[in-house]
Amino acid sequence: MNRPSVFISSTIADMRDLRSALKWWFEKKGFRVYLSEYNNFGPIGDADPVEACLCNIEKSDYFIVLVGERAGTLIEDISVTRHEYRKAMELSKNKGLKIVRFVRDEIRPKNGRIPSQTESDPHQDAFVQELMGNSDNGQKSWVYYFRTFDDVVAALVKELGNEEDIEYIRLLFYLSEELRENLGLILNKLGDKIYVGQFWPCKLRANMPDDEFGDISMKYEDYEVLYYFLLFGPGIGLRLNTRWITESLKKGVFLQWCQKTNSFTTNHKHDALALIDKTATKCRQLSDALKTDPYLRFRVTMGEAHKSKTSFKFSKGMLTIPMVLLDNLHNMFELTRYLYRKMNGKPDDYNKIPLYRVNNPFSKQNDNINNETLSREEIDSYILK
Repeated sequence: MNRPSVFISSTIADMRDLRSALKWWFEKKGFRVYLSEYNNFGPIGDADPVEACLCNIEKSDYFIVLVGERAGTLIEDISVTRHEYRKAMELSKNKGLKIVRFVRDEIRPKNGRIPSQTESDPHQDAFVQELMGNSDNGQKSWVYYFRTFDDVVAALVKELGNEEDIEYIRLLFYLSEELRENLGLILNKLGDKIYVGQFWPCKLRANMPDDEFGDISMKYEDYEVLYYFLLFGPGIGLRLNTRWITESLKKGVFLQWCQKTNSFTTNHKHDALALIDKTATKCRQLSDALKTDPYLRFRVTMGEAHKSKTSFKFSKGMLTIPMVLLDNLHNMFELTRYLYRKMNGKPDDYNKIPLYRVNNPFSKQNDNINNETLSREEIDSYILK
């Protein structure tokens, strides 16, 4: 990933702890951090240390300058930090480098001058005036005054525009892209009309027998939709992507911290994400099952009947996996639609998502499974009593 990068410019001896703390803070948020005391500048050939700094400023997206009482090393009667700042100003004008300026509160100018404790280092007076845009060729610039690390961080949060980690933002971006890709697999387009896949709604579901035992005979118009679903449905299930769905679930991107209970709590977006991940896994497993020999032979036989448009008799049990896959693809679409809309600021009610909550398409078998499946409350009641 091409991470955003930041160059931190200041004297080292008097700001070493602050520089290290900022390095930790930026890296925690996903930034690449350039600090001259660390060996992370990359190859610079025969360039001297100052030239190395200037080269890495050119590679940065942000330039943070911290000015205190000390001027540090001087080159041609100008401090190295000031040289770096002037390079950043040049890049700001030509390439859009963002600059954030900080001055220790102890040397905040009063009545146009820096307090007396720094008069032994007159270079800083001129540098602070330059930072503020008070030099002969400068424009007024915003300067943050700081005493503590927290002061600097508060200003950086304001300047960067959000308090979220880059990793969190990255996950949300790729998650949203993946959800949209999966919706594209399920949605179809005919002319100017976009609609959910050609196998929805499937009238077979409304006419399912009560149990899976015995045979069933269907007319051409009744099993045609099943035939096309056997042709195209498994392909959709196998192409569903869940890399960022699974990663976001592991990272808990939608979990919220509850101070009262001292633990994380779930919410509807997290619940939807968990169900999407689980449903996609089911879709892949069921799609794989439809690629096995019994279903391949079943599809060939059904295809021959389809060509002649004759009725077709087969074991009712052969409907189990296709119909469960159909239900899971339906659920996948509805859950993904809900979460994608919520991530894009659209109102939606999780409790109104039209999901099929079935384990078996035959009502008798489904009732038996439901009666034998423990609820979360029943598990907790038994284990935690």
